[in-house]
Amino acid sequence: SEIEKDLEELESKKLKGLIISIDSPGGSVSATYKLYKAIKKFKEKYNLKIFFHTNDLLASGGYWVAMASDKIFADYGALIGSIGVRGPDWIYYDQPISISSGILSKQVETKDGIKKYRTIAGRSKDLFDPFRIPTEEEIQSLQNIVNGIYLDFINTVSSSRNLERQFIIEDLGAIIFDSNKAKDNYLIDQVMNIKDVTNQMIKELNLLDHKILIKKKTNISFVETFFQ
Repeated sequence: SEIEKDLEELESKKLKGLIISIDSPGGSVSATYKLYKAIKKFKEKYNLKIFFHTNDLLASGGYWVAMASDKIFADYGALIGSIGVRGPDWIYYDQPISISSGILSKQVETKDGIKKYRTIAGRSKDLFDPFRIPTEEEIQSLQNIVNGIYLDFINTVSSSRNLERQFIIEDLGAIIFDSNKAKDNYLIDQVMNIKDVTNQMIKELNLLDHKILIKKKTNISFVETFFQ
């Protein structure tokens, strides 16, 4: 929501290019996709050149969002990659005798073990119940969800970075690479600090007369915009 507001504020500017500097390990699928679509829509609407840059970390959902850009840059030593999807864990307590949440917190102990009663309607409504083993149907259903999202992620990276799908799946996997190795694997375009990325944007836009606007967000990101 904050990024969408930022982009709305920029609509009145005569933008030529946009640099988004982001440090992110990723996040929820829904939030990732919304952010990716918002930036991509903004880019297409105003026919902008967009660069992404990371100081430290651009992984998983963070990297997916970067697919909305024309080029990706990273500082030396930054970590990039993790092209994969992780679903929620299902933790099953096998024959529990006691439950402890840690020091100074509630502990549960019983003489004959822990008994649990439930009232639900609908098969698998108690999904992720830690006191029962998941069924094969439930595991397969959850895996299908993860596989579908993973396929979308792979296709997005393949299209945006012009990489073969099999190369992404078999050679890259969900590994995180340092900036130099990420460049060797075509995940980023150059190892470059934000100042050099700024100069690269100015050069590619052939700007002789330009102004730089900087919008900073503490612990989130900052956006630099250029216009004549």
